[in-house]
Amino acid sequence: MIITARLHKSYEWREHSAAIYCVCAGRTDSTFFSAGGDRLVVEWNVKSKVQEPFAVRLEQPAYAVLFTPENNFLWIGSSTGHLHIIDVNERLEFKNFTTHQNGIFDLRYDPVNRVVYAAGGDGLLSVYSINGEWIRTIPVAPGKIRQLALHHSEKKLALACGDGTVRVFETNFLNEIETLHAHEESATAVCWHPTKEVLLTGGKDARLKAWHQQELMLDLSAHNYAIYSIAPTLLNGQVLIATSSRDKTIKLWDGHDLSPLQRLDQGAHSHSVNRLLWITPQLLVSSSDDRRLILWDLQ
Repeated sequence: MIITARLHKSYEWREHSAAIYCVCAGRTDSTFFSAGGDRLVVEWNVKSKVQEPFAVRLEQPAYAVLFTPENNFLWIGSSTGHLHIIDVNERLEFKNFTTHQNGIFDLRYDPVNRVVYAAGGDGLLSVYSINGEWIRTIPVAPGKIRQLALHHSEKKLALACGDGTVRVFETNFLNEIETLHAHEESATAVCWHPTKEVLLTGGKDARLKAWHQQELMLDLSAHNYAIYSIAPTLLNGQVLIATSSRDKTIKLWDGHDLSPLQRLDQGAHSHSVNRLLWITPQLLVSSSDDRRLILWDLQ
């Protein structure tokens, strides 16, 4: 089947005053949080296009943000390794952990085991209960853990590591079950395919790779510089994959065979594109070092 879907720029926000490093789903189906170098965590509404009446100011830049609707906690990983847990209902900081000695680059919620995983720039994976209690810390690899991906069955966790490996853990006991020597220098992005037993990885080497278990299925020269985000969407039975890079571009790929569909550069971001988030199967948000958030409509 020929895929004709294309991303079109719908709106942009310019209210942040520094690079925007992270985005996550918000408190409703039409909102999302963003955070970055200006030390602000802000919630935006994609319908009204305005800022929601909630924001958090930190003492350090924020590298990762996660909202858990189960208890209305906002989890924020800072550039110095602090993990702030904000009770959104009470508008108060509930906990402030100093488990990591370097920045926290990603946060993921596991609803089956009811835990939150934090990826540290010190090569550590830390685990917390949904109620905000530290459970354990696991040394994983030298260098940074850049990104986490939870399998759709919620039984496998993939970690993109600074030594170029992508390590896969089972989530019951957090034992490492696979080690992929995936990329030159550093693995920078990781994502599970939504309909196949395939792991997608991106690296500082600008390559996009597809793996089945430990077998390399596809290896593409996808961008000019490091790939920072891989984000799939499922629309009308078709899987589409968006990627973003330090090369300032966003690309759209056919999820069946990773054939290229679209390159977004003209009128898009002017600096590194750090994170992508599908708000709905048709609405994509991108964040960038250019201090802008852009909303894209898949038509």
